Amino acid sequence: MELQDYLLEVQLRTARSINGLFNLALRQAFQPEFLKKIENTIHNTIKIKEVEQKNPNIMAWNRGGTIFINKRAFGALPISKKMNYLLHEFMHILQTMRRFFLFRGFKEINNMTLDLYDAVERNLTKPYNVFLTKKNIGIGSGGKYEILAYLMNGSLDWSALTEEGQKKFVEILREYNVFNLDSQFMKERLP
Repeated sequence: MELQDYLLEVQLRTARSINGLFNLALRQAFQPEFLKKIENTIHNTIKIKEVEQKNPNIMAWNRGGTIFINKRAFGALPISKKMNYLLHEFMHILQTMRRFFLFRGFKEINNMTLDLYDAVERNLTKPYNVFLTKKNIGIGSGGKYEILAYLMNGSLDWSALTEEGQKKFVEILREYNVFNLDSQFMKERLP
C-alpha cells in the first residue's frame, strides 16, 4: 500500500459525519483552486439530509441545493461508495445551478461537459449508456449532462470508447484543470 493510499484510508476512518465525508470527497475530486471557487460561490448553500426511504435501491438524490440520502441503505454502504454517491449528486447540483443562471461561476463545468460529450460521441464503440454505467440501462433525462456525475461514480466503461477517445477524454479533463487528476480517487476513475 502506497503512503497516499494509507493516508486516504486514515482520513476516511476519521470522516465520521456525512459532512466530514463530503468535504473529504470534495478534496479528493477537485483541484484546490477550483474547490476554493466552489466554496466562494456556493458558500453554505449545499445541504445534506438523511431521510427514511422505503426503496432500498435508492441511495441518494438531489433537489435544488440539497442532497438527500436514504439513511438506512446509504448507511450500509462502504465509505468509498458513499463518497461516489455524494459526488455524483453534487455534480448534478453544480450543473443545475448553472442551468438556472444562479451561479455563473461554473461555466467551465458546462463547457467541459459539452467537450467531453462531443469527444465521447465521436469515439464510442458501444452505446452511450453502456459507457456511463457498464450496463445497457436507461440513464434518465440528463443525457450528456450525466457524464461528470458518472465519472464521479467510477462507473465509466472505458472499453466502450476507442483508445483515441480515452486519450481525448483525459486531455479535456487536464485542459480544464477542475479535477485533481493526481489524487488516487481520480486515478481510479480514469483509463
